[in-house]
This record gives sequence, structure tokens and C-alpha cells, in this order.
Amino acid sequence: MKILFKDSVNNRAHDVWEAIKLHHLQTDKNQKAKLQKMFASPYLFFRGTNHLFWYDFAGDWRLSKFGNERTITWLIGDAHIHNIGVFSNQKNEVVLGINDFDDAIPEDYQYDLWRFATSIVLAMQESNLDIRKAKSVVKRLAAGYLETIMRYEEQEPVSVFNEQRLKGALKKFIHRTKDTQGTAKMLSKYTVLTEKGRMFCESHTDFEHLSQEEENEFRQAFLSYVPYCSEGASSNILRLKDVVKRLNAGTGSLGLKRYFALIEVEEEQDVILDIKEIRAPTAFPHLSALRQLEYRQNFSHEGERFVTAAYSFVRCYDKYLGFIKISNDYFAVRSRCPFKKSFDTSKIKSIEKWEKTAAQWGKILANAHRNAAAHYNHAKTPFLFEQEISTLVVGREDDFAKLVSQTALSYADQVMRDWECFVKEFEFHYQKMFASNQSAEIENG
Repeated sequence: MKILFKDSVNNRAHDVWEAIKLHHLQTDKNQKAKLQKMFASPYLFFRGTNHLFWYDFAGDWRLSKFGNERTITWLIGDAHIHNIGVFSNQKNEVVLGINDFDDAIPEDYQYDLWRFATSIVLAMQESNLDIRKAKSVVKRLAAGYLETIMRYEEQEPVSVFNEQRLKGALKKFIHRTKDTQGTAKMLSKYTVLTEKGRMFCESHTDFEHLSQEEENEFRQAFLSYVPYCSEGASSNILRLKDVVKRLNAGTGSLGLKRYFALIEVEEEQDVILDIKEIRAPTAFPHLSALRQLEYRQNFSHEGERFVTAAYSFVRCYDKYLGFIKISNDYFAVRSRCPFKKSFDTSKIKSIEKWEKTAAQWGKILANAHRNAAAHYNHAKTPFLFEQEISTLVVGREDDFAKLVSQTALSYADQVMRDWECFVKEFEFHYQKMFASNQSAEIENG
């Protein structure tokens, strides 16, 4: 693990706070809400500080133990247990798979594995489980991942996991989600029927209506929207009915510009599109000069990068997948999933169940990497990614699992100490900010 900033190696607490301010406090008011979320627990702090992970791990020498130029694939880039979720794909199947591509970027597969493993340790800590027992859980994650990679000749990679492919807690999760969620429930939550037809709820606390100028700009931009898989939905049969700003959504993405658009589709129920600002992946500033050059050559803008990543991970992800440009900013477009729900890890009560769930997560992540690598290496040898990892790991499986567990446990400990420092700094600085805001209001009043 690298030191965060080389010029102040003995004051990480100060450096962490400065890095968070630099990353979060330069933008709009929602970033204060994001900091408040991060305040709640080390796990939420970890989710909101992906930039710290990349500060610490980019170019880590240990990657060379089980990786090289041939083990590059599309990464989630912000891997954690809640970036594997339930959604309905183009075939209207309710499935479990990778569902967040905001930070997706081509790099060594181990970054995702290490970050995902760290999230397991922190989630176990949040559930008040003995972290000393997390080692066996993380090793099962690594074993599930390797099993899927090394059996590549026997098993074709799958994009997503349906209920029949899952076991235990994840099987119950997808089953419960199918039974309790759905399009009708989602539409009733966010929309109402008016004289003009179905529109977004004016009183919804997570919505803010656009000014006339903003709405005109949005509607003009929406005219250029074409779904990435255009055979699934054609822009000429989509009618934009209503649009609102979406507030208070996400953790890592909280503070980005976001819209909900209600569209009418021929012979279908109304569809809500989730339209979110896309910026360069968090990892990008920490890549080597060569990697940054390759990135710029491959992607002309962030919208293109986003849809390429999503399609690489999950071929039939969403027939509304696409992007639009508003002013100078690119926005990812996808349908709002009616089955969107977070997996509640507090329901996993025993270490044995954690181990079984972690093994399945490892298989899901490995399948996602396999699919993404096939797309990334399209002009090269089939199974290049799987063959290279198998060659590097064969006979050293225990060493591989040990590296993943040691990295996750040590970094989880660092995250908890960083969070404790953040809490102290946040309480002090936020109280000052609040006091100064109150004074300004009094003066202006």
C-alpha cells in the first residue's frame, strides 16, 4: 500500500481530510449530504471514498504476483458488495449481476477483487461480526473467483445470474425482490395520473422541478438520444412526457447532476429513465501516462466509455442504455429498474453463510470479468485473460487467496482508522461551516 501523499507521510489523518475536501467540497450542496452519509459508518465511508482506494493502490507492486498486461479487463472500478444487485434485463428476466458502471475502466482484475474483498470485511464489521473470522470469508471469495476463471474451458461465462443459478441468501434475496417489487409499484411511488396523463409527483421530496429554460434545454438534448442497442428501442417511438431533477440518490454518486425522465413507449407501460451525469472514472488520474493515453484514444467522451463498459459486462443489460449531452456534460441513460433493491447483509447471521455468499460473489465477479475481457481483447486470442491468470496462479492458489485476504483485512483496518479521523475532522469543520452559514443568513436577513 502506498502512502497517500509523499510530502507528509506522518500525518495521514490530515492528508485524508484534505483529499476528501478536494474531491467533495468543490461542488454543490449535495456533497455535504454525501459527507453526512460517510459519517454514519466505516462501510459507507469506504463507499464514498473510492478516490482514497486508488490513491493507495494504483500501481501497487503486488499486482505483478498474479497479474500482467494480459490480465487487464474492464473493472467495475468501484467494486463493493452493493454494486452487485437485482435488475431486469432486455429479456425481462429478474437477475443478479453488476449494475454500476460509473467508474468502469480497463485495468488489472485484482483491483476489483481487493476492493470487493475489503467491502466484505467492512460489511461484516457493520453487522457486529468478529472481523478476525473474515479471513475465511474473503478466502472463499477468492476461491469462487479462481474456480470460475480456471474452469474456463468447461463453462461459458454468464452475464447475469437468475434465481436458478443462485443459492442461499442471494437466492432468497432475488426471490423476495421479485415478489415485492415491480413496475406498477415503482410508477405509483414516483408518478400520479393527471388530466395531462401520467406525470411525476410534484410533492415528492426527492424531486425538484426544472425551470422552463432548463426543461427546454433538456428536451433539446433528449432529441439526440438513441439507445445503444437500437434494435431494442428506437428513439422515434419514445415520447418524453415529463422530467424532474433527482435528488438524494446514491452514496458515491451523490452530488452529481441527475434526472428522471418519464417516457411513453408504443404498446408498453410508461418507462422512467434514470439519467445521471458521467465523469471520468475515479481511477483515471492515478493511471500511468500510457494507460491514460490509451483511454483517450479509445473513448471520445465519457458517455461512450459508459455504454461500452455496460455492454461489455452484461450483453443484454438494458434496451434503453445510452447517453445524452446537456451543455458540456455527458449523461448516462438507462431505465429505472423496478426491482432496484440493496442486499441487506445484516440478514447473514453466521460465518458459514457469509462464506457461502462470498463464494457466489466471487463467481459473479469472475464471470463479469470474463465477459468484459472477451470484449476488451476482441482482436486477440480467445480466453487470453483466463489462460494468463490460470498460468500465473496454478499451484499457488493458497498464495493467491492469502494475498487477497491480507490485503482486504489490512486495508479494512486502515479504512476504519481513516473513518475515525474523518469523523473528528468532519464534526469540527462541519460545525464551523454551519455556524458561518447561520451568520451569513442573519446578516442577509
